[in-house]
Amino acid sequence: MTLLSEQILRVRDILQDTDDSTTNGAKIIGSHQEAAQRLARQRAFPQMLWMNATLNQALYTLPNDIVTVSHVLYNEHVLRYTTETALDRRSKGWEDLASSEPRYWTTDNQNRNTLRIVPAPQRTGSILALIPPLPFILDPVDNLIIFHTEDLSLTMNDADDQLPTMLAWDDLLVYHTARLRAEREVPEQNLPVATLCGQLEGMYRQYMRYG
Repeated sequence: MTLLSEQILRVRDILQDTDDSTTNGAKIIGSHQEAAQRLARQRAFPQMLWMNATLNQALYTLPNDIVTVSHVLYNEHVLRYTTETALDRRSKGWEDLASSEPRYWTTDNQNRNTLRIVPAPQRTGSILALIPPLPFILDPVDNLIIFHTEDLSLTMNDADDQLPTMLAWDDLLVYHTARLRAEREVPEQNLPVATLCGQLEGMYRQYMRYG
């Protein structure tokens, strides 16, 4: 994990930007936020979230910084993603189906950052701690584990903010921000640097297997 100020300095170094004014720093932070949002939509910055499943509760509200959901586990078993149209074809009256274990998850036709589990869990999961915590401190039995990507821009407002990412993701974010800055149609435009940063992004995309 690194400080936002350290990443901004790296962007300036790549661009050979000698302007250390507060105004310029704020502009780079704005570009950094844009880069974080773009990369999160491309499934960068993966995280895992534990949620306590509740008896007969089908809808679960996710944190605001979650951008995409890729996998959902219930009771340590993988649930399949589906849409409401597909559910209508499979089972009439699926909204009230409560005779089996959860099989599907969907965000289709739900409020923003709302996850629907189908059928709804028939038990409330335990919240007793496991020792050792693998992979979480909290118990996965009859509970939800959600694999997702997060929008780091919500925590990138102050230069002293620490970003909760691994160093490889920090590198990717720095290169993407530098590319955005170098591509701008301004007197400081530097297309060779933008091209190089794009190539470095492609290398990270290939070896980190995201997108």
